[in-house]
Amino acid sequence: MVLAMVKNYFSPLPDFSIWVKAESMGYLVNFTSAYRKLQPSERAFVDGFVANLESLAVRTGSKLDVLLREPVEVDERSADFLARDLVQAAITERVKEIKEDAELSVYKTLKEVRCIGYSNISNYMEVGDDDHLTFNFSKATPEQMAAVKSFKVKQRMTQMGPVQEIELVMHDKLSALGKLMKYQGLLDADHWRDENAKAVKAQTLTADASDDDAADLYARMING
Repeated sequence: MVLAMVKNYFSPLPDFSIWVKAESMGYLVNFTSAYRKLQPSERAFVDGFVANLESLAVRTGSKLDVLLREPVEVDERSADFLARDLVQAAITERVKEIKEDAELSVYKTLKEVRCIGYSNISNYMEVGDDDHLTFNFSKATPEQMAAVKSFKVKQRMTQMGPVQEIELVMHDKLSALGKLMKYQGLLDADHWRDENAKAVKAQTLTADASDDDAADLYARMING
């Protein structure tokens, strides 16, 4: 058994967009989700490691993010996984998500709506060896899966052999975007007129401003 720990990349926990070191490229690359980039064996290790941390947190009454930074006794194979930057970033990412999910808040509610509003079907597809598009949910993050309403697989026989038909139904993206726009005040014309007026009022003409610049500023002032 050896002692290992997850590196403290950031303090406090990092934002959802995590910087990890790409060993093969030799420089820092920004991935939307480190968890999504893991190999199946790495993903299984991360899931088990985080589950053990959750159990330990319940037994000891400790905070999950605090336990994340304490050395743990693991076997050599686990230590090998923990030595990988992408694995460590994924563990930190998952702990952050669990910590946020434990809090019933405005942030969590908006996050769920955001997952639907900003969803993209390309998150669930990839190009296969035959250059055909296929569905692949194995690399989808929990946030991306939250946008999926239903998924059906049907198989039928044809003269060319069995054909698989896949039906993917997403939650209503436009409805979610409408809710987000309402929350942000984007649907309130008076709100945006007031905000634009404040911005214009704060602007001043420089000594070298042209007649067109002055006319443009005046137009924005009278039009709001």
